[in-house]
Amino acid sequence: GSSYFWLQRPAMSESGLKLRWEELCQGLGVSKDMEQKWWNVLKNRYTESQRAYHTLSHLDEMFGFFEEHLKLISDAASVSLAIFFHDVIYDPKAGSPQNEIDSADVFDHFVQEALPGGSERGFRAMKVRRWIVQTAHHKCTEDDEMDCKLFMDFDMAVLGRPWPQYEAYSQQIRQEYSHVSEALYCAARGAFLTSTATDSRSKIFATDIFRNERERQAMENAAQEAEVLRAKLDRCSLIARIGASIALRLKALASANWSSWSKLTGVSAVGLLAGSAIVAAPVHVMLGVGLPVSAAAGYLAVQLGTSTYIRQPLPTAPEPESGLALIAGSFNPPHQGHLEMVRYLSARYQRVHAIIGVNPNKKYDVSPYERQELFRAMLKEIGLTNVDVIIVWSYIWKHAQQHGAKVMYRGLRSFRKDGASEKCLELQNISGQLLLGRVRPIPTAYIQADPRFSMVSSTLIRERLKRGESITELVPGGCASLVQRCYAEKIA
Repeated sequence: GSSYFWLQRPAMSESGLKLRWEELCQGLGVSKDMEQKWWNVLKNRYTESQRAYHTLSHLDEMFGFFEEHLKLISDAASVSLAIFFHDVIYDPKAGSPQNEIDSADVFDHFVQEALPGGSERGFRAMKVRRWIVQTAHHKCTEDDEMDCKLFMDFDMAVLGRPWPQYEAYSQQIRQEYSHVSEALYCAARGAFLTSTATDSRSKIFATDIFRNERERQAMENAAQEAEVLRAKLDRCSLIARIGASIALRLKALASANWSSWSKLTGVSAVGLLAGSAIVAAPVHVMLGVGLPVSAAAGYLAVQLGTSTYIRQPLPTAPEPESGLALIAGSFNPPHQGHLEMVRYLSARYQRVHAIIGVNPNKKYDVSPYERQELFRAMLKEIGLTNVDVIIVWSYIWKHAQQHGAKVMYRGLRSFRKDGASEKCLELQNISGQLLLGRVRPIPTAYIQADPRFSMVSSTLIRERLKRGESITELVPGGCASLVQRCYAEKIA
């Protein structure tokens, strides 16, 4: 009975969820076209064939808890957005935290495309994105908002169901991981559940209300499922059990080693592999082994050594080239030097994406969404209509590949000042496309800064604002007050 009930809920709840989405979008000022477009995105994602538990039924259940605890929620719109988007990407083969990061990226796309501008937009987007990424581990700190803690508990509430309903949930999870062998699944999930059931120091739920109602049942469910999985594992062949044990040990070892190396050196796995390939290439050739690695190293060396550098005065194109070009930076804030480079690309290409790159591990005084609005206002003032300002949280080369960009541009004041760091970034972009994306790299090109603005920088603007000085010659005149309003209080 209970298994049937939970599996049948998506068809019953879809119209209610759609109505809830429409009301949410209307409250946020989203246009009707965008409302319908993004409902279709959500519906199509949550009804994908690989899903059994992470469906519209899961959202419906979470909104049930949302209504039950509505009086405790401060920002209902943000919690609703987090519920709708937190599992919008769900690929059991990709796993966590990739699914959560990708879901946050889809939410970010919705924000940039559909949410109207304003100071609240950036604050809400940053908050909801953080919550979605946090569902990779569901751990809250004392500093997290009550809304965040409630959202996490809504998502984890399934663990505290009565056993028959919990068992239906566990069967749905197994269905989603049907590509994993029985022995490996039982060993991996069993180890996790045993740890959960025996670790009295770590609480499953973040709020007292859910702990009081569901913590004990959740611990009992974890212990009981772990026992069921142990019994299933015992029925697997000896070879299958040994294989599963080796696979788990290798995964743990690899994860620990890469994590330790990255923390110690600050070098990513991709960067390390690419760098070692270049350094070791002569040895590989000499020993007659590793020909693919040596070929990749040679390709990297050629790419790095033949990048286009467009010097001042910048050439004028007779007519725009077809296709898309990218120029990336932090634009914190954008200024006249940036705009001159974008103006050149706007004349040279049919379409340009000005990418605000974001480091997810870095805190910004002024959010990327506020910088996006500043940049858009500046482009409007100088009359560039074929340039889109886009925030990218992941690899910029991924965005370039997804949108078919021809070139990724970077601005340079001089190679003497910025060349080394820019070449390191170019190496990471090339090696990332080769090793992670397994695609032909999109080339990087450099634009020399206009000598009139060679001394202008985002740092200079922030320093002037800190001292209460004018910035009117550093940004378009009509936007100086916007920049001042955006930055002055936050960097004082």
